[in-house]
Amino acid sequence: MKLHAILLFVGFCMYLTVGFSQQSGTQRDMSYQKQAPANEKGVQLAYLDDSTVKEFKNLNELLPIKNKIVGISIQNKDLTAVPAELKNFSHLTTIDLSHNKITHLQTNDFSKFPKLQKLYLNDNPISKSEIEKYRKENQKHEVYFDKNQFQ
Repeated sequence: MKLHAILLFVGFCMYLTVGFSQQSGTQRDMSYQKQAPANEKGVQLAYLDDSTVKEFKNLNELLPIKNKIVGISIQNKDLTAVPAELKNFSHLTTIDLSHNKITHLQTNDFSKFPKLQKLYLNDNPISKSEIEKYRKENQKHEVYFDKNQFQ
């Protein structure tokens, strides 16, 4: 379990340094990106300010340590919207909701995160117009939309 979390953390760190940059508009190789193993349905990890990683099943179980969490990754969980419970974690600098089924972004979905630096929404069925609208309205952080199904 710890080895699995460490490997995912290393992959997530590598993932944070490479991607589709909003500023440069260039696409980089992300073929090594870590995903959930085939026998699991998704992965949910919290990255703490002391460089530890905690796997979780429900965001509410992280509430006692919410001020220590700087990153959350919820991948391959068939999310269709940004989880409302995420708003309880205002110290987040990185949010990764890649490989889900999110189709629309609300203007205020990420407004509760004053420290947000990077937002990963790779491989979600978000339309090109939705992406352009979001980028125009949210220029305070980098947003990655690689491999989205532009409808």
